[in-house]
Amino acid sequence: VISNVQDVSHDWISNEEYRVQLSCWAKDPQGYENCNSLAQTVKTAMDLNRTSFKIAFKADERDATEIEPGMFRKILDYMCWEK
Repeated sequence: VISNVQDVSHDWISNEEYRVQLSCWAKDPQGYENCNSLAQTVKTAMDLNRTSFKIAFKADERDATEIEPGMFRKILDYMCWEK
């Protein structure tokens, strides 16, 4: 969890909003393809709401440059709410 914000009023506490960042890693020989496959599996689980969150949607997706040769990473950022 990168951050969370709670909607609050004088009478109640509403939803909590979380920004969650997930990193998918893979290494050679098929590192890039495996990394993308893993990221797709994660996206499917999040998009079909197979989580404990009330709702989640993808806010960002990007490839990351790694220092170690043969390592691949895809970063997925999600906004999630729970009650």
